[in-house]
Amino acid sequence: IIGGLLSSVIEEVLPQLIRCTTTASELWKSLQIMFSAQHKGNAIQIRTQLSNTRKGDMTAAEYYQKMTGFADTMANIGQPMTDEEAIGYILAGLGPGHGDLFTAITIVSNERTITLPEFYSYLIAHEAQASSMGSTPVEFASSANTAT
Repeated sequence: IIGGLLSSVIEEVLPQLIRCTTTASELWKSLQIMFSAQHKGNAIQIRTQLSNTRKGDMTAAEYYQKMTGFADTMANIGQPMTDEEAIGYILAGLGPGHGDLFTAITIVSNERTITLPEFYSYLIAHEAQASSMGSTPVEFASSANTAT
């Protein structure tokens, strides 16, 4: 069993395991400790990316996919996030011009839990509304121009 475990790890890990060849159980525990420490480091890095990612020029769909990709990675390393936590990170990165969405989500979430798929529909609807309002310029004519 020890030979099988040692032959299945990458070369960079082998030096760490040379001292643990007494039993397969000891070797397995060493592997678990080594990789769980990496997962904790990954979790910190991913949370930092979640905190620092901004929507910027991305579409709402692209931004949502990027952010939920980070959330999925957290789940894969054994530290799943709640939908509420993921939504908080997404809202924080939207930037100016999304205050009304933030307010609406806050009001709704005081009444009930919002799921990520439901939040996605709100985010897409908000983007569609914002782009339709931005594409229709409002023209104002002054009374002086009208009189001329």
